[in-house]
Amino acid sequence: AAAGVMASSGTRNDFNVVRDTLSGRSVTAVIDALWAPLFIIAMTAIHWVFGLVAAALMTLTALLAGLNYWIADKDVKRSYHLHAKALEFGQAVSRNVDSVRALGMLPRLRDRWAAIHQASLGWQSAASSKANIFAALPRFLRNSQMIVIYAIGAVLYLNQEVSAAGIFVAMMIMMRSLLPIDALISNWHNYTRFFTALARVDEVLRAADDRPRRPSLPMLGGAVTVSRVYAAAPGSDRIILNDVSFSVEPGRIVGVVGSSGA
Repeated sequence: AAAGVMASSGTRNDFNVVRDTLSGRSVTAVIDALWAPLFIIAMTAIHWVFGLVAAALMTLTALLAGLNYWIADKDVKRSYHLHAKALEFGQAVSRNVDSVRALGMLPRLRDRWAAIHQASLGWQSAASSKANIFAALPRFLRNSQMIVIYAIGAVLYLNQEVSAAGIFVAMMIMMRSLLPIDALISNWHNYTRFFTALARVDEVLRAADDRPRRPSLPMLGGAVTVSRVYAAAPGSDRIILNDVSFSVEPGRIVGVVGSSGA
């Protein structure tokens, strides 16, 4: 339950996604990315051309990461929504499996769950296909950065503007500077799931705050007596309960069960 509201299985799954993301490596990747300006400053201290190249490569990689997220965001949200719906639907069927079997509803419910699950996998596959296209571009930049640093360092060395040690240090810094951004790109799916789950959790908590407070009532005591009860389904003239009378003592439970098990 959250704020007095009984949470569904989908809501509990959202809480688990938020908790796992905040306690996992995805947060570490974000914190590491905050060090990127320091890498640019260090590269600039060696030579301003190195700083300019580092800033350009980091900016281009960050733009590709943002484009990656923007393209696959809608498909990932649809996949996550359907996954949560399939999970909640399956658990609801499992809780009532005896009645479902008795009424012969299991095959149709199974097909309905399979359709929702297949739709979730389809949107996930669509998102992965789009993201893989742009995920290859940062890998290309990472593999080519050494060639760029070598080429620029060689020109600067021939012009006696930087030493060989400076080129080596620039290479080491450049190799380290793109790793946090690569980690952000590799964790894009986790971030999308996190923000989607966080929005759903926030919606549940806001709905709980908006609910009117129920007055507290004193505990009931004594026997419960029912006398001559009649009941019918809405819109039907067929009597389901016909002249039912009974008395229940404190601590006793009475159930009315039909021939179908309902």
